[in-house]
Amino acid sequence: MPLMPAPPAPAVVLLDLDDTLYAERDWLLSGCRAVAGRAEALLGRSAAELYDWLLQRLLTEGRERLFDALLAAHGRCDPALSALLVHVFRSHRPRLTAFADVAPALAAWRARGCGLGLITDGVSCVQHAKLDGLGLRAGFDLVLCTDDLPGAARKPAPLAFQLALAHFGCAPEQAVYIGDDPSKDFLAPRALGMRTLRIDRHLPWPLQSRRDFPDSHQAHRTIESLAEAAAPDASGLAA
Repeated sequence: MPLMPAPPAPAVVLLDLDDTLYAERDWLLSGCRAVAGRAEALLGRSAAELYDWLLQRLLTEGRERLFDALLAAHGRCDPALSALLVHVFRSHRPRLTAFADVAPALAAWRARGCGLGLITDGVSCVQHAKLDGLGLRAGFDLVLCTDDLPGAARKPAPLAFQLALAHFGCAPEQAVYIGDDPSKDFLAPRALGMRTLRIDRHLPWPLQSRRDFPDSHQAHRTIESLAEAAAPDASGLAA
């Protein structure tokens, strides 16, 4: 049986941010530490005690209405205080660490002349702070936070991917998108004709949905490291 030819090397590589380039859990815990420090004087409890409370709540109930629950548990049901804690959480400056395979992969793609773009959902100031905290901004030619775009642009909407292709002057089949979340990451780029890779880092506490999704939401291939996609023979990009 003849060997299938390797796919052409991409002209453009687009990447997701959370749980693709770093563990989103680290940012979440960083924010909880900032909130615990701010709430110490408000609630009359030590920052360490409040952080432990937040961590246990996260593990058992998730992050939905987390700070409302913190205030209620300490007898302070106050919308203004809740808004203050949300502000602290969103505006804190995290110091984050990228996964070990990120810098070598970006360098390998850059050395081959690939355009590099980042497409991320989330509150704009939060996502930009994450990128700066990781020290990765200079590694990308284009950074798109979907909340900075008009209309309902969060994934799986196609607008950010269309904008990226236009920015690089790239045909869809010359681009690859790498993300982690089948609930939203791959539907639009697949429909546009891009190659897609899901990176599964086997995180102990992933934040993306664990539900099953139809084939249209799945990536063409799953990888465990960006090294697979950045290999010189592009074997990690095969469908």
